[in-house]
Order: sequence, then C-alpha cells, then structure tokens
Amino acid sequence: MAEIDRQKEIVGFFKSAFFVIFGLIVALSGYIFEKYEILSNIKLFILNVTEIVLLIAFVLIGLKLKKEINKLKDL
Repeated sequence: MAEIDRQKEIVGFFKSAFFVIFGLIVALSGYIFEKYEILSNIKLFILNVTEIVLLIAFVLIGLKLKKEINKLKDL
C-alpha cells in the first residue's frame, strides 16, 4: 500500500472517531438536560465527568486529525 493511501486511511479513521465522539457528546448532553431534575447527585456527577472526558477526547482527536491532514498535504 502506498504511503498516501495509508495516510488517507488514518485520516478516515480519525474523522470517523471525531464524529462518533461528537454524537456521543450531543446525546449525553441531551440526556442530562432532559433528566436533570430526576437524576441523583452521584449519577449527575458521573455523567458530567463522562461529558468532560468526551470533550477532552474530542479536542485531542481534532488536533490529531488536523496534524494527519497536514501530513497528507505534504505527500
């Protein structure tokens, strides 16, 4: 497999992961807003921590995706 094809596969993988995490963030945020009043404090805390972890992963994958796209441009 040529180097450019390998790089395209890497970019495709990170793009898919980026949008999956984005979908999880949107779904989890919607769930928190919908069930805010009936959730116990510990469940709300766990959901908020999960949301923060997903946001960090979203940013890190976005940065990695940008780096991989720039590598592809150089090929």
